[in-house]
Amino acid sequence: MMAATQTDMEAARDTTLDELSQAAKAGDSERIVACFAEDAEMVTMHGVYRGKDAIRAYWQWMCAGRSDANS
Repeated sequence: MMAATQTDMEAARDTTLDELSQAAKAGDSERIVACFAEDAEMVTMHGVYRGKDAIRAYWQWMCAGRSDANS
């Protein structure tokens, strides 16, 4: 099995960031959470969120607030 090159890893990162950005713009919290590993840790100005369940709750809260702001 060949090791991933730096270019391959950068392309995968860019694809994930693009997907995350599109999902955030659409307010799709489930698509956002799909970009994270089960044991992911996300640090925001609102706090530290560990694991997909915590990250899901944060993004649902953020997306709900954004929807309210756009109404």
